[in-house]
Amino acid sequence: MRHADLRRASAAALLSLAAAAAVTHPAATGNDLIGAVAAEVAGTGVTVNSVLPGPTASEGATAFVAELAASQGVDIATVEREFFKSARPFSVIRRFSSPAEVGAMIAYVCSAQASSTTGAALRVDGGVLRSIV
Repeated sequence: MRHADLRRASAAALLSLAAAAAVTHPAATGNDLIGAVAAEVAGTGVTVNSVLPGPTASEGATAFVAELAASQGVDIATVEREFFKSARPFSVIRRFSSPAEVGAMIAYVCSAQASSTTGAALRVDGGVLRSIV
């Protein structure tokens, strides 16, 4: 029987944004822990990974964008476009990922198909981070 231990962290752990300091430190620490735990359970059939979502259209993010659009008298698409132009200019997809897209990665990493994936930080960030690490 295959077991999976999954921790959700954040792609922000790999960003050096001063505004994200409260998120980046704990997430980066969590990513270090994933590798250590994966090594500790080596050979047991247990895999240990983290999924690092980037900008995601969660309920909270969607509500925030809608409120911001209303306060500025513009549509939601304009706020999203401006967010990716100014705050996430390196995003390849230039949009928020859907919760279903993040969920698909989580489903994969918990599946038997991911049995050789362990100690990994798997990004679902729309290409916000351009490094391979």
